[in-house]
Order: sequence, then structure tokens, then C-alpha cells
Amino acid sequence: MIKIRYMKKRMTNRQFTKFLEAKVKNTIEKYKMVKPGERILVGLSGGKDSAVMLHIMNKILDNEIVGFFIDLGIPTFSEESKKKVIELTEKENVPLIIYDLKKEEGFSIPEAVEVLHRPACSICGTVKRYIINKFAWENKFDKIAMGHTADDETSNILKNFVNGDLEQFVRLGPTLPSKDKLVARIKPLYRNYDGENLLYARINEIPFVDSACPLAIKKKKYKRWVNFIEKESPGMKLTILKSYKKFKSHLNVHDPELKPCKICGYPTTNEVCSFCKIKEKLKEQGV
Repeated sequence: MIKIRYMKKRMTNRQFTKFLEAKVKNTIEKYKMVKPGERILVGLSGGKDSAVMLHIMNKILDNEIVGFFIDLGIPTFSEESKKKVIELTEKENVPLIIYDLKKEEGFSIPEAVEVLHRPACSICGTVKRYIINKFAWENKFDKIAMGHTADDETSNILKNFVNGDLEQFVRLGPTLPSKDKLVARIKPLYRNYDGENLLYARINEIPFVDSACPLAIKKKKYKRWVNFIEKESPGMKLTILKSYKKFKSHLNVHDPELKPCKICGYPTTNEVCSFCKIKEKLKEQGV
């Protein structure tokens, strides 16, 4: 039996599967994430969260769904991730786009980390957000689905609050609307716990890489803090999400003004976008 502490319930594997699928369906409907006929590009990493997201969305939606995987060129890890994504999409009978970063952009994440001396997750996040958005825009997708969970969201709420990053704080939430050349983003797993996704993946034999990225060496202290609070008060993650929504509605903060990047033409708050800055610096170093 599976125990859901914040609900004070025990479930069989079958009951749990139905419970989590209903939870995702309710999240999509509650936040009006998807409309009939919309094309959805699903960001896949090879990990459990994006794998579960694709599986459930493919099961409950009638929309056109396409998987998108970026080969970051991380030795062994990227190859293993790619194999799992291919296995997943073949099992789900969903089209898959594989974007080879080294082939298309001329650099891999390990090369960028070595030259730029910046945290790998910072570089990787910038690169992945830019590439998936560019592909979605150029190929006329209506939404980009990301596998962010309640654990991700609550830890980011806490992180941005503690650091006083109001600009990023107000950009959190289950959806991000389209603007200029920025394609709308949705988070179908917004109310899912990481542990729930792991259980679902194992019960339903969903292919995923069960190992962490070797470059992600930074300790996720905010997730640890949120998990500690959740352990002491089951359901606190969902409470934080509800409180955030109420708090955000009272903030009078406007989105920063966007303008076309002088190099690529995609929206940025600066003269040159972060992605193009990375490419320029790498070019200067001969990469």
C-alpha cells in the first residue's frame, strides 16, 4: 500500500495511478493550460518528471504532442538520457525531436562550463530555455510543457523570496503567457511531488534515467528546507503554492520591458540576450 501523508490515505498501485492522473488532469483544467487543437512541445530531459508528464499528457489529452530532447554533450549522462527518451517516446508512440547542441550550436555544456567558469546549471538553464523556445516559435507550437514539480516551485518561491529577487519571484506559477517571440509555458506537474512522480514511473514502468547529472554538484539547499517543512507538516508544499498565488495577486510588479536581441532577434531585457552572450564568449575563446 502507498501512503499519501498529506491526505492521510493509503492506496493500492492502481488507485495511486488513477489519483495522480486525475491530479494532473485537474491541474491542466484548473489553470486552463491547454485548449483543443493546440500543439504542445514537451521538454524531455530523460528524468522521471518529464517522462511522467509526457506519459500522462499523452494519456489524457487529444492534442498533438511532440517530445523535444536537447543532447547537451555531457559524457555518458547525455547518451543514457537520450536512450531513455527514445525508449519512452517509442513506447508512447509520440514524435521526438533530438537537438544536438554541439552539432547545431558548436559547443557542448562541459565545454561552456570549462571556458566560462560559471555554474553548469546556470549555463544549462539558459541554453535549454532559449533553444526550446526558439524551436517552438519557429515550428508554430502553441505551448511548451515543462516538468516542473511542486518541489521545484516551492523551493524557487523560497529562494527568490530569501534573495529578494522580486522579478523572478513574480514570474513563477503554473503558466507563463506568450509574449512577443516567447511561446507560452505550462507546468502540468505543478502540484505533483517529486516522490509521487517517482512512484508513478516505477509502478507504470516508464523509462527514465535514475541518476543525477554529474555537473549538477551544487547542493539544493532550498529543496532540503522545503522537504524538512513538508516532513514536519505534510501538505505544506501545496499550502505554499496556494499562499503564493494570494500573495502574488497583491504585488504591483510589471514585467520588464523586452526588446529584440541585436544578434538573434529574440526577446531580452538587454541589448544582447544571455544565450548570444554565451556564444560570443565561447567564440572569443576559440570554441
